[in-house]
Amino acid sequence: MSDLVGLYFWTLLCALTFGPLLALIGIQIASRDQAVQTLCTSQAAVLGVLLGIVMSTLLGSSDLWNGVLPVLLGSLTMILAHLLIAKGERHFVVSKATFHIAIYVMLLSTCSIMTALIPSLENHLTQRFFGDLATVLNLEAQIGFGFSSLAMLVLLLRWRKITEESFALTVLHLKTARWNGFFVLEVLSISFSVMIFGLLFTLGALFLGTGFAKLSGVKGIAPHTLYAVGLSVLGIGLGFLLSLSVPHLPTAPTLLCVMVFFGTCSRLLRRRDQSASFGV
Repeated sequence: MSDLVGLYFWTLLCALTFGPLLALIGIQIASRDQAVQTLCTSQAAVLGVLLGIVMSTLLGSSDLWNGVLPVLLGSLTMILAHLLIAKGERHFVVSKATFHIAIYVMLLSTCSIMTALIPSLENHLTQRFFGDLATVLNLEAQIGFGFSSLAMLVLLLRWRKITEESFALTVLHLKTARWNGFFVLEVLSISFSVMIFGLLFTLGALFLGTGFAKLSGVKGIAPHTLYAVGLSVLGIGLGFLLSLSVPHLPTAPTLLCVMVFFGTCSRLLRRRDQSASFGV
């Protein structure tokens, strides 16, 4: 086991920094009621990453650009998706969730058509959707660790201001700047995560922590934040070790299932404590 942990050291380290980063971003996205929109734009990132893989292959880029170019195009397609959604919400008389799902289906279909036209992309699409931490290259993991560490530092330094913006947007219904620092951080973080770990890991890391925090009745911003980050670290660390111990287990789904398991346990314990208090 120690040999396997040493082999995947950079991958595990990268995942353990990306998980909390995405959990913090997910808290803000959920508080702004933009979870379904993020599902849609994250699928746009998958499309951009696939386009980046095609371009880097055609250009014969270096290993560094093979990792960076898909992230850049993934970020670009996410921004374009945000623009399309913003325009659609102004001009179409349908619920926002319905419109977002329609865009998601269109993007998913486009990815499928790309793999049909370029069969060599089929494995890449599977990788970018379901993810497989065991196949992450050390260079990708090192770049991802560097980015996620820097992004985490920036996010923590601006956490109070970002939280105030979320409060102003959802409670006071005040408009905030669309292209602010949090938006840039969100786009780059999701694109990087989709490129390295896949869409499934990205969405799970974004929303499972804050979702179970609310489900478990965690009160207060600080406890909610600590719960979401803690569940992410616990699920990723133990889930990755479990997937290494049982080779047939897929890595990313295993991490998320471990997060769900511990989140469910915390919910049941919370209900037991509440029932005991009520009985007293």
